[in-house]
Amino acid sequence: VLESEVAHVYLRKADRRLQDEPAPTPKALPVFEDDHRLGEDESEGTYRMLLSIVGCRDEAVVQDFLTLLVRSQGREVQSFLQGLRISSEAVRNDCINTLSREFWALWRLDRMLPDALQAVERLVHVGEYIEAFEGVSSEIMSLLGCTGARMWIVDNVRNQMWTSYRGPGDVPVTQMCPLPKSQDPMELMGKGVAAAACVTEALVSVKDANADPRFHEAADGGGWGPTRSLLCVPIMRQGKKGKVAIVLQATNKLLEPHFDADFDGEVLRLIGRVAREVSEVCEAFGAHRRNAKRKEMLLHILDEHVPCGDVGQLLHALETGLQKLFRASTVALHVVSHRGASATSSSSVSQHPPRPRGAIHRPSVERPSTAQTTAPRRLLRVARDGLRGIVGQVAKTQVQANYSVAQLEDTQYDGIADLPVPDGMLHTMPIAEDGGCVAVCQFVCPEFGHGSWASAKQRTMLVDDGCYHAENPEHTGLLQVLLSFVRLHLSVFVVNNASAAADSLRDISLEEQAEDVDDNEDEVLYDQDDEDKDWENWNTADD
Repeated sequence: VLESEVAHVYLRKADRRLQDEPAPTPKALPVFEDDHRLGEDESEGTYRMLLSIVGCRDEAVVQDFLTLLVRSQGREVQSFLQGLRISSEAVRNDCINTLSREFWALWRLDRMLPDALQAVERLVHVGEYIEAFEGVSSEIMSLLGCTGARMWIVDNVRNQMWTSYRGPGDVPVTQMCPLPKSQDPMELMGKGVAAAACVTEALVSVKDANADPRFHEAADGGGWGPTRSLLCVPIMRQGKKGKVAIVLQATNKLLEPHFDADFDGEVLRLIGRVAREVSEVCEAFGAHRRNAKRKEMLLHILDEHVPCGDVGQLLHALETGLQKLFRASTVALHVVSHRGASATSSSSVSQHPPRPRGAIHRPSVERPSTAQTTAPRRLLRVARDGLRGIVGQVAKTQVQANYSVAQLEDTQYDGIADLPVPDGMLHTMPIAEDGGCVAVCQFVCPEFGHGSWASAKQRTMLVDDGCYHAENPEHTGLLQVLLSFVRLHLSVFVVNNASAAADSLRDISLEEQAEDVDDNEDEVLYDQDDEDKDWENWNTADD
């Protein structure tokens, strides 16, 4: 099978040329360059050439000799070596020596093929990331005879690579490697040989890693002693314009001074294709398992908060759901009322983040409900036309907005209306009903993946880090279920009987109320007893 594959690829162009032209024109074989750049069709170049014939006295004659040897199944050797094409004894020796090296290369591949197939068989059943990283590294070290190996998964969204290994106590530790922004040699210096292979999309073989300016100790080193030789092979995603999916890295060849870029590179490409498929399976399996846990968690949260007839209970359900589903650190619910032109804003702050300008913290209150919370809250009523910041923008456009900290400068972010974002992503979601916006939910989630070498997080997955991602349909679907629960229970804000919000603020002293009014003139305590008589006058209130 291997010989048939080699002959099919190795002589494809020669076969086509011999069929079309009666007198073939000698043409030298293509040779690997130093960068071994990948072609568009990677499978066609797998066994493109076994050995380079550069250095022979007449390369065209040697190529024709090998071509005739395969086409005639070895029966025309003597006729060619005694023919007119052999101009000297030196050319005849070159043909024989090249044939010997080709036989040795085929024998080497033949010996490697069963081990490679067994390695593939062991890898195809892997479904966990940590097992995939360990399995690929182990197979590379066994096949190539080296002291260490890594598989880097490329995150093109965050422009970085990451890998995982078992730390002390079998705790998975994730190591991240930022990618250079360009292929400029100055930009590649000190970023790592594996990162350079990813950016240039080329095989990189280094004989002395410490002397290479691209070497980085954290990315290219390891627990295998001093780093000497390195071999890094990028594996492209499927498709003509696919980007790099993974990078395989082998360190310190044992039986030879350095790696063979031709032979060892082809072995890494073979393992890399399987590793690429395994990584995609791990990504899908991990995301499916995490989403299944999220669904069970969401059903449990909604079951605990049904029936929901209390403002505090509704806010607690929203806060707990976002925290457990997407690791939200801060949550706010802005309820827009279409009675007149007014709005009610209810902010739920957890973990005590820095206060925005004008924010007033309330003492914790125990509520007579099945789901109690100790998070401080504030209840405001402001004119709907006065809704500012990203909350006001989403309330008017009914389009969700997701911004990171670096992007807030170019938005309508307001320190009073919007939640404080010391770090992470600010997500603002509209809650619509009957064609209009009835509420706006805003929450802050941490954003992993922007750390440096020293701040790498200990987690097994980066594709689904537990935070909310708007581009993930599974995340969007779960969030809409939670927001639909909130929308169905928004009536607790306008009930005529005594509400939990009024009970929670009844213990606040008159002195504190007076201080609150002085500090923030646009804040009015939510007193349900005075709701009906004050609602009509609120339409003309100043924001």
